[in-house]
Amino acid sequence: MKVGVDSSCLVPLMSSWHPHHGATAHTLEELIRQKAILITPSQAVVECFSVLTRLPAQIRIPPREAYERLQENLTGNFQIVGLDPNACWLALDTISGRGLGGGLIYDAIIAHSCAQAGASILLTWNVQDFVRVAPASLNVRNPLS
Repeated sequence: MKVGVDSSCLVPLMSSWHPHHGATAHTLEELIRQKAILITPSQAVVECFSVLTRLPAQIRIPPREAYERLQENLTGNFQIVGLDPNACWLALDTISGRGLGGGLIYDAIIAHSCAQAGASILLTWNVQDFVRVAPASLNVRNPLS
């Protein structure tokens, strides 16, 4: 089984202070134990880096440390997938066909990239946003479900 993971799960995974840290880490560890293949699009990795390095000063992570945390947590545990041109066009087709636009395109790109890489599940703490833009083949759910 392949499970996609978006940045709303990656940020808590890297941040012990985050309210979703424990649930996210537990769910991902359980999936790894069950031999699930965890995938995340490169866009989600870059978004996670951006968030970690622009947090309020008291919890902000310096850029080099953010890079090292991502490397440590993702290498060996996650398959990082890239954006295929077909996934780009499918995402744009999906949201434009639904009359949607704006920032939802970033969620659509992540969802379509995961689906194209063979994920049947996408874990996110932003279920409502992703359900609006994900392909029908992708079961969008939060880490607690």
